Amino acid sequence: MAAEQTTLSYFAKRVDQLKQILHVIESNNKQLNHEKKNILEKQGSHLPDAQQKVVTVEANKTDTPKRLLPGLMIGESIDVAHLYKLSSSFAQQFKDLHQSKKNCYATREQKDKLKMQLSTKTKAKDHVTEKNLQLKARCRKLRIAYDALRVFEKDPLLGPTQAEAVIRALTRSNSMMSSRSGDVISSIFDDDDPSKEREAEMLLEYIEHFNELFEEGKYKDAVMHAASSPKGILRNCETLSRFRAIHARTGKLPPLLVYCEALISSVPAVGSPPDAETSLECVKSALSEDRLDLVMHWLLQERLTCSEPLGHLLYNYTQGKGAGIISKGLPLAEAVYTLVEAHIQAAVCMCKQGKVQAMMDYAINAEFEKDMYMGVLVACPSIALAEVLIQPRGPPGKPTLSVGTVVFELLQTENYAIGVQLLDRVYRSIQAENEKMYRTEARASKKLKTEQAKSRKTTRYSSWPSEQRTSAVSSATVPQSARARVVVKPVIRSTNVQARADVAKADKD
Repeated sequence: MAAEQTTLSYFAKRVDQLKQILHVIESNNKQLNHEKKNILEKQGSHLPDAQQKVVTVEANKTDTPKRLLPGLMIGESIDVAHLYKLSSSFAQQFKDLHQSKKNCYATREQKDKLKMQLSTKTKAKDHVTEKNLQLKARCRKLRIAYDALRVFEKDPLLGPTQAEAVIRALTRSNSMMSSRSGDVISSIFDDDDPSKEREAEMLLEYIEHFNELFEEGKYKDAVMHAASSPKGILRNCETLSRFRAIHARTGKLPPLLVYCEALISSVPAVGSPPDAETSLECVKSALSEDRLDLVMHWLLQERLTCSEPLGHLLYNYTQGKGAGIISKGLPLAEAVYTLVEAHIQAAVCMCKQGKVQAMMDYAINAEFEKDMYMGVLVACPSIALAEVLIQPRGPPGKPTLSVGTVVFELLQTENYAIGVQLLDRVYRSIQAENEKMYRTEARASKKLKTEQAKSRKTTRYSSWPSEQRTSAVSSATVPQSARARVVVKPVIRSTNVQARADVAKADKD
């Protein structure tokens, strides 16, 4: 009960406060009304003009738009230049739409009219085609009859009358034509096949869908759409050019390389690689991103059409690169040159890799001429190649090029030092061969003299008597210590004059 009394006392106090506030407000309102009345009385003469202005302002407010133009800020909505520019663009859009309505669209009545004209033209075409077939058949029969009559005039024994000869020829011709009537009819109506018209429409729709994807920026979908295009209508250089014009984003593959990868990957499904020009563009796009491994994979899988410009591209890519790129790029260029039978370029690639002997074997199989060897030497000058070219080869033992030709050609270029080095080596080899020949001749001469000396002794001893020959041989074979004990002088003294003359003659010879 005590709490309720307290609450009631609070409420009573609050009522008194509100009554006081209400009294103050009423007094203030009376004072303001009195002041207002005084002001109106003082400005009574100006009241009609003020009312007229209020009406004019209200009328003007009705003309102003209740909301801003959509898509425009407040500053743009009051900028006259900007609004004029927008008005011009809207007028141009309206003009384009009006033109599109005339050119791209047609009314239902116009469509019905065109359909009727198409059906009329189709019927006329069918009538003309049927008449053409009839005339062709008639012309064929007349040709057969004419040929039969010509044969009958040359040999009348073929039939009793001309009519029977013609009938027989026509019958034979009809039996032959019936077996291939299906092929004739198919060839005649091949151009009028409705499926081909439908196929052309589908191809057009396919191309339009690709254009839509491309314009919307859906490049991945456009790539797959173009790579799987029927009959390869989008697998060409024009499509490549469109993708080449797109700038790649940072950190992402360019759309051109994505298209090339899809194009090459679809080769097994299509059954044939892209043409030489398209293959060259695909390799260019891969090398621009330093994807030599991708080009190597394409060549190993035989998914490119090799050409001489493709070999030039791979060869030039290796120039100024590291040993790793050169060791991979030059074999690829060599393989391409070999496939297209660009023999000189293939030989140069072999020499660049240090495979000089393999190059010579390849040149022999390719039946190189001398000027072709000279071209390889000028393109890849080296002392190893120069030495191989002047070495004798084959059964004739003749060098591929003479030393003078090789040295003269090298001296005409910037690599004259190789020519000088080759001359020095040739000089040293000739000097070594001369020394070897001199030693051989010296040994042979010494051996010959020894044999001649032996033959002289044998000839001298053979002209002596048997006793004297025995004693001389024994003196030649017996040692010096034992020879002193042999009595030779009496035997020599006992020889006659004829023996001495023979000995002197033998010594002279």
